[in-house]
Amino acid sequence: MNKKLKENSVFTGVKLDKKTRETLEKWAIKEGVTISELIREFIVKGMSIGSYKEEIDFIRQQIREEISMQLKPAIDRLVKITVKSGIVSAAGYFLCASALSEFVHPARQKEYEEVLAESKKLGVYYFRLPSKEAEEFM
Repeated sequence: MNKKLKENSVFTGVKLDKKTRETLEKWAIKEGVTISELIREFIVKGMSIGSYKEEIDFIRQQIREEISMQLKPAIDRLVKITVKSGIVSAAGYFLCASALSEFVHPARQKEYEEVLAESKKLGVYYFRLPSKEAEEFM
C-alpha cells in the first residue's frame, strides 16, 4: 500500500461468504495484488459504473429532448395536413350527401337517411381500424 493511501485510509471490515472469499483470493493471485487492493479496485469500478449509469440517463434525456425538438415541426405539419384532409373529406361527404338527397324521391327519403346514417357508422368504424385491417375491410 502506498504512503498516501495509508495516510488517507480508514479501516472498513466486510464479511464475505467462504465461496466469495476463495474467489477473491484466486483472482488476487492471478492479478498479482492483495485481496484488499482487489476489493478497493472493485469498489472504485462499482462506483464508476453507478456514476456512468446516472450520466447515461442524463444523456438519454438530452437525446430525447433533441429528437423531440427536431421532430416537432414535422409532426405539427403532419397533424395540420391530417386535419385539412379530414375537413376536405367531410366537405366532400356532405356535398355528396346533399347532392344525392336532391335526387331521392320524397317517398324514399327515410330510406336514404338510414343509408346515410349507416354510412357514417361504417366511416367511423373504418377510421378506427388498424391500417392492415382497414385495407382488408375495403
